Amino acid sequence: MLDAAGEVARRSEYFHLVKRNRGQFNFLVWGYPTGTLAPYAEESLARCGMTLQLLHQGVPKPPLYLAAFDIATIPYTTWLGGNSKTPEGIMAPFCWNDEAAVQKLFTDLAKRHEVTRQHGVFVYSLGDETSRSVAVCRRTAPRLTGRTEGKLWKSRRIEQIVGHRRQELGRGRAIGPKDNEEENSLQRKNYPRWFDRQSFKSYNYLKYCQRYVRAFEAI
Repeated sequence: MLDAAGEVARRSEYFHLVKRNRGQFNFLVWGYPTGTLAPYAEESLARCGMTLQLLHQGVPKPPLYLAAFDIATIPYTTWLGGNSKTPEGIMAPFCWNDEAAVQKLFTDLAKRHEVTRQHGVFVYSLGDETSRSVAVCRRTAPRLTGRTEGKLWKSRRIEQIVGHRRQELGRGRAIGPKDNEEENSLQRKNYPRWFDRQSFKSYNYLKYCQRYVRAFEAI
């Protein structure tokens, strides 16, 4: 604001320009500098070629000094690590096949990170060192047995294996909560049953990630 004598008052306001930095070679740095000198550290990193930074978990809003140097972000939205389970053998805090619980988790997670879109997101991260464990509960067992028996097999050898698998697994057979990895089956050389568990772990994990993708597509 000016008058005849010159400046009377001023005010500055920061704002974001969306920069995703896609379609180019990027140099990613895990985390970002904090504290009083953080903007100067950020300037040095940018001068050295950094173009992407991974935000810490639980910090969805990027600091303004990232925007000042056109640094796009990768929000570390969650961590799927660990194999913690309840005494009943169910994955903590809930079974991955509990549709309502999974939907609420990812809907809330996506909403919390919606603010990052104003800055520019290269990609959303599910975290590192993830787990592919299988919960043992009434929601999981039918999916495991149904997926096993619903496959199409095209060789005599495979048919023999499936026959053995069905005898061992059986529709609705309980899964031991203390042997989530089917280690006993592996030791007894019951490879079909052991392989079923490994295959289903991957299938279960991918279905879980697909639900995550749909939640973040919604924002």
